[in-house]
Amino acid sequence: IRFSYLDPGESVTFLAAYVLNLDEITNPTPPEGASVTTSAITNIAQTSASSGGSISSDGGSPVTARGIVYGTNNNPTIGSTTNGGQISGGSGTGSWTANLTGLTANTTYNVRAYATNETGTTYGTQRTFTTSPLDPTGITATLSSVCAGGSTTLTAQGVQGNVYWYTGGCGSNYIGMGNSISVSLSSET
Repeated sequence: IRFSYLDPGESVTFLAAYVLNLDEITNPTPPEGASVTTSAITNIAQTSASSGGSISSDGGSPVTARGIVYGTNNNPTIGSTTNGGQISGGSGTGSWTANLTGLTANTTYNVRAYATNETGTTYGTQRTFTTSPLDPTGITATLSSVCAGGSTTLTAQGVQGNVYWYTGGCGSNYIGMGNSISVSLSSET
């Protein structure tokens, strides 16, 4: 701006003006779904496990609910799980953990973290795990006495899934897998 015709000692008042992009005011960038990550599954036991999730971005709209959904169905969602459920992890961004309890032994489960904001619910990647099998309640043999060179079939009672069989101490010499196994003896027992 150039001012001419000003006498010395006269003051000038400036008026500032702003240029606004009316498109940004009338068509603001809409919020997006939150960025959700499902945590690894840890502490897997017969009837429990741990997981959780993290939200690195709310997508431009506050996260009002977050947590995990789990079940035996593929890609569980809120209100749509089979043999599972939903565990709340609070609200907002950040990380949380959840303890899954009341699970069935030797069963495969799917877990996904979720976050809800004004755009809806976003899910993290599905993680899959299998709970530990039940311990045998007993072992039976087809013969109660076996001489050297003879054989018998051992059967685990009260188990779901496969039993891992060993000779000697626990885990020392693996000899097979299954609910039953035939064994030959090299000496009398």
